Amino acid sequence: MGESVIKAVLKCGHTPVVAGEIHTISEATIRAFSEHHDKNIDVVRFDGHPDLMDNYKGDRHYCGCPMRPLIESGHIDPKKVAFLGLRGFANAAGGIKYRPGSGRAFLYNGGVL
Repeated sequence: MGESVIKAVLKCGHTPVVAGEIHTISEATIRAFSEHHDKNIDVVRFDGHPDLMDNYKGDRHYCGCPMRPLIESGHIDPKKVAFLGLRGFANAAGGIKYRPGSGRAFLYNGGVL
């Protein structure tokens, strides 16, 4: 489901629920919701990782990266994002360190980061 499909559904007055997402569509889907709601949305994200990497081998659209460009572009406010199900921080160190004035804490089954 691409950004244009989400925008069309929202324009018709419907609210799509997107679950079981493939990381490559996360950025476009959330961006469509955000633009429809004047960049004022809350995001509840179920994932094992925060996906806040800047890039992976130069690719900003890699599966570990979709949330960071949305924050940087102002499409989401990091204070309005809930990450649920976080685990396996070994490959997410850069994302955990990235907290642009958010005051955000990461809650996970081992404590709080």
